[in-house]
Amino acid sequence: MVISNTILFNMKVNRLFLFVVVYTVYGCGPEPEEIIIPEKFQNLENLTAFSPDVEPMSTFSFEKDAVYGETDDLMIGNMGHFAVDKLGQVYIADTRIMVLNVFDSDGNYIKRLGGEGRGPGEFNYLREVLIRGDYLYAFDPSPSRVHIFDTNTLEGINTVILGENRGDFSELGKTFPWIDGLFVRNDGTFLAKYISHTYDVKPWENIEVAALLYHVDQSGSLIKEIRTYMSEIRTVFGLVYNIEPFFSKMRVIMSNDNRFYVAEPDYFLIKQFSESGEYERSFYYPLDIYSLTVESALKSTVPERIIDNMHNMDLPEFWPVVTKILIDDQDQLWVATTVADFNIYEWFVVETSGELVARFDWPRIKPIEYVANGNIFTKETDEDSGLQQIVRYRIVIE
Repeated sequence: MVISNTILFNMKVNRLFLFVVVYTVYGCGPEPEEIIIPEKFQNLENLTAFSPDVEPMSTFSFEKDAVYGETDDLMIGNMGHFAVDKLGQVYIADTRIMVLNVFDSDGNYIKRLGGEGRGPGEFNYLREVLIRGDYLYAFDPSPSRVHIFDTNTLEGINTVILGENRGDFSELGKTFPWIDGLFVRNDGTFLAKYISHTYDVKPWENIEVAALLYHVDQSGSLIKEIRTYMSEIRTVFGLVYNIEPFFSKMRVIMSNDNRFYVAEPDYFLIKQFSESGEYERSFYYPLDIYSLTVESALKSTVPERIIDNMHNMDLPEFWPVVTKILIDDQDQLWVATTVADFNIYEWFVVETSGELVARFDWPRIKPIEYVANGNIFTKETDEDSGLQQIVRYRIVIE
């Protein structure tokens, strides 16, 4: 697909932004197609625009072939984050008793890792489970540390305390004391996310949360700031938190070569950054937007207590366009988007360049959480038992 002939004009749209750049896109059809680029991105360099009607390279279908969860010998008190290694082993966090339950590729329970505590290999809280190469990284934000396990032997090999030298960085003085998110780079170093927002807040007020990404060495010491960005909108709703169905957030993922990708919530626009935080390129798909109303929320999977308080909130006019982004072990991006049917999301599978590999619809009540080894992994509720479980579906490519 080739882009040419950029021209300027003025045009109002419902989202209350001016759209001023037209890209002429040559796709599969005989006639060139004009794509309007939002004004906020008009000065973005190396931007590729794709037609929303472009034909994908492949067609995906899915076959259910394994289930992971409670067995006769295992109870899971509260199913948290999970991850899958290259052997197909599945690691599921139980955040009630702070352990990692390990299953083989076929769903058979193997063993338990860790336990509640503050010692080596013990978890005060299991926030994230990450896989890099032959190692599993279990992130415990309180205190800020990461436990490292060998996926071949299932033995703990190290516990790293993170960011003890944060006092050396004045810009972190206004951030919260804990690390909000963690990425593992291919050299065993880390990318840590700190956040900050104003403390002077009123009930139902929306506040912007700033994120600061820092490179962290293998010993846990902060090296330098990589990038800052506006992470999300949070609402004072008892606690101050992100009402994700309505506001979504900037979503960040990392590829095998340590590049990271930032997805806008209100547009299907994804930016690529180098491992040192330099902007490289981006791509854009113009998609339809849908009015955010009580009626549409009732058709979605939004919890009832949130819908009951919509009248108190300063809500955006439209639903988020992008609701989730994942990356698989082949560095393909999986992007969930809002469509008119609030029972489903439309997923786009794209190369990091933006080229469309596949697109498909998927039920909202079976959220896709992980993609690896030619499979997708969902978190579902069993209709008979009411228990949560991880379900694996094999990707069939046509």
